Amino acid sequence: AIAIGAGVQAGVASGVAPSVSAIGRAFLEVLVRPEAAGALRPTLRLAGVRALPQRADTPAGTAEIALSGARIDACPVRLAVAGPIELRPCAAFEVAAHLGAGTATVAAASATRAWVAPGLLARASARIVGPLVLEIEGGAAFPLLRYRFYFSPDVTAHVAPTVSLQGSIGVGLQFP
Repeated sequence: AIAIGAGVQAGVASGVAPSVSAIGRAFLEVLVRPEAAGALRPTLRLAGVRALPQRADTPAGTAEIALSGARIDACPVRLAVAGPIELRPCAAFEVAAHLGAGTATVAAASATRAWVAPGLLARASARIVGPLVLEIEGGAAFPLLRYRFYFSPDVTAHVAPTVSLQGSIGVGLQFP
């Protein structure tokens, strides 16, 4: 049997911009064998991702840096913790546009770079009432392309890190 879910998450992510960024996601998911006992109850989730713009002030100008894209999560097992609470270890893969725009500078410019980041996360969730599910998750993404946003000739506003830490809370509905 298959169940369908949808929901939203709000959280924070490091490394998208020089300071911690607020991040939001809207998702759809498919849960395989949701009524089955045992650990083998995989889920697949597709989410739209948006990190709100953050400012980076430098001596050469101000940069606004944001992220827009998608993430897919594959969670192969479910670990029952207590009552309605379950834990899912997941592999994630983000593909997004990493956006940078310079302002308050002599020669304003903008750039869009690829954000491609596999990751690992853990998601704890609890079915509260009927189809309503609350969740919390945390994890790390590992950007494969580490672009630098800068002002000419050589003033760095931000460099994508090797690790982006992320955490969020969410609410969703699962049917059936």
